[in-house]
Amino acid sequence: MTGGVKMSKSLGNFLTVADAIEKYGAGRLRFFLVSSHYRSRQEFTPEAIEDAGRAFERLQIAVQNAGRYLGLAGSNGGSEPSPDLSNQLAGHQRAFTAGMDDDFNCPAALGAIFQLSADMNRITAASHPPTDARTAAGIRLMREGLLQMGDVLGLDLSPSSAGGDTDALPGLMEILLSLRAELRDKKEWALTDQIRDRLRAIGIAIEDHKEGSTWRKVSP
Repeated sequence: MTGGVKMSKSLGNFLTVADAIEKYGAGRLRFFLVSSHYRSRQEFTPEAIEDAGRAFERLQIAVQNAGRYLGLAGSNGGSEPSPDLSNQLAGHQRAFTAGMDDDFNCPAALGAIFQLSADMNRITAASHPPTDARTAAGIRLMREGLLQMGDVLGLDLSPSSAGGDTDALPGLMEILLSLRAELRDKKEWALTDQIRDRLRAIGIAIEDHKEGSTWRKVSP
């Protein structure tokens, strides 16, 4: 639906899939489509797509925060995950499966995904490395579970899913973030904010943390 009227070729009030992807990005569009039950009507508006994009990015940020947290943890791949975190993940997986089993109730399944991301964020928001290897292993397991749930819905929740990387981009961003860190040390806040805002306008989001800055691709 658009403007309260069903999209149709005769009315000329429709948008092709190709045009919608070019305008909004495939990730945003997919998230918008799965955010409502397939039997229900959806109102297609730019504002609704933008809301879907922001929700989609929140999940990508949760995955990125987990990756940053695990980077602080170092190599703990051989540790057993925390039983508490394993049980939390299992509960969210059951809720996700129940939603999908209920006539493909994607909104309910998305609710389980957001609950999982919230549980992850409560731990990964810390700027210091985890002291418990089992906690790190639990976050690693939860991150994998979150990505797998996204895959079921056709959602690529990896932070770089907004577009393909070029070979030079990671190196260029490393240089740029290093220069920006020097500006932050000199308290050149206007310049650092300008760099952040201009990068965001071309589809690269900067996240500042106490231990440094990270970047990810998003829909511009």
